Amino acid sequence: MSETTTGATDGRADDRAADFEQVYAREIAPYARDMEARRQGRVAAFYRRIGLSVPLIALAAGALYTVGFLQSEPLWSGVGLVVAAVAAVFWISRPAARHREELKDLVIAPVCRFLGDLEYSRAAKDGFDTGRFEEAGVVGHHTRTKLEDLFTGHHRATGFRVVEARLRRRRRGRRSSGGSTVFKGLLFDIEVPTPFSCRVLLTTDKGGLVNRMEGFFRDKLGDTARVAFDHPAFEARYEVYSDEAAAARTLLTPALLDSLVALSEAAEETALRAAFVDGRFLLALPARKDLFEIGKLHRSLEHLEEDVKALLDQVTLPHRVRVLLSMRIGRKWGHRKWGQTRFNLDFGATLKTLGKLNRV
Repeated sequence: MSETTTGATDGRADDRAADFEQVYAREIAPYARDMEARRQGRVAAFYRRIGLSVPLIALAAGALYTVGFLQSEPLWSGVGLVVAAVAAVFWISRPAARHREELKDLVIAPVCRFLGDLEYSRAAKDGFDTGRFEEAGVVGHHTRTKLEDLFTGHHRATGFRVVEARLRRRRRGRRSSGGSTVFKGLLFDIEVPTPFSCRVLLTTDKGGLVNRMEGFFRDKLGDTARVAFDHPAFEARYEVYSDEAAAARTLLTPALLDSLVALSEAAEETALRAAFVDGRFLLALPARKDLFEIGKLHRSLEHLEEDVKALLDQVTLPHRVRVLLSMRIGRKWGHRKWGQTRFNLDFGATLKTLGKLNRV
């Protein structure tokens, strides 16, 4: 039975690969030659700007030093030099930035059309509420939010939204604009079609002192208590808090606990935090590297098809995580068999992709 199922799944994967090759040949490849010419022009512009910036910064340094010496204000001269250097770096980097933006615009739209149920927005600040995650205790308190690459989709009439986020908190009592990073990675906001009344928070098990320090997160969910599960591997990695223990155990099925353990392992010991609240599943999945990026200035577009397939692997990750988890939560979420969607839903492949998120 397993061999037959594997063979059928492999056949569907081959069909999907062939379908995407047709999409690539029709919607991306015809524009690659002209874009490669522009890339080469931008490489030349990049080096020209370096050549111009070095002597200009040297002249500016000399002029600023002279002015500062004559006016006995060397500090302001130093500040002016730093500003000039930052401006030069920004100017030099613009050809690379334009190349990435143009290539992303070319590639993302066909990829989303191929997947069929995804919409993409590069700027996501006004389209995603991180406050919901903070209120649920999934992320810490933050005062600054940087969001990009918002994907919105549906699967079997169930909506999900995923965004790449960097959340920062400004340190108290400091005049500088510095602060600490509260979270960097992917935020998942997934509708749960199976009704539930309880509120559940899942956190990685860090030990008593840290858990007491993080108690204010759990307070946001109201009167909650620790819920234990007869699952040693899950208990070793997570703590669960809920206002209804019995309902939480019904919601978090043994299969879902298995998936959460596997996700934690794939994330290479990175702290994960999730919550079931108000009919939604919220997940914060940390990632050290930037995601959904394509187009290095010094990489020839001869490798574009390879790069697009790597991007496709990342773009399908939100949908695959949503399906992998939903298949294990309840009957309404779980009656579709593996491999019967347009994506490769192989659990091992998904975990392999997750593992890459935290490798620099």
